[in-house]
Amino acid sequence: MRRRSRNVNFQYSVVRVVPSAIADESINVGVIVSDGHHTIFQTKMLDRIPAAFPGIDPQAIEVSLAHLDELGQAEAKLDLGELCRRTSGALVQVSKPATTIGTSIDNELHQLLELYVGGYRAASAATFQSVGRASRRAGATRAGG
Repeated sequence: MRRRSRNVNFQYSVVRVVPSAIADESINVGVIVSDGHHTIFQTKMLDRIPAAFPGIDPQAIEVSLAHLDELGQAEAKLDLGELCRRTSGALVQVSKPATTIGTSIDNELHQLLELYVGGYRAASAATFQSVGRASRRAGATRAGG
């Protein structure tokens, strides 16, 4: 007898680089997905940012992404709405959370990356445990691309 997969509600936000709020330009670079117990944050295709925004400081983006990573690791339960408010006006921003339904947090992450960032490629990923411990996936780096 085959076991049916159980549908789960996931919250997600898109991570984007916004070099100038005045120019109203941005580029999506990642997605955060949460099932209420675990949160996965993944970025990719960071190498396209300098071409889209010549003169942008790549180190500032790395620092902002690392800070976002730290916020997720520090929170026992990451509230995507609060994260959106905290990053408003920053170089790296998190969109208002939305909801999707699926059977696997990893599948949802990959589908949302495809939809909002572009073709999926192995990239950086961090998993935040709701108990406050962070675990890095094997081989994951913040390099993206």
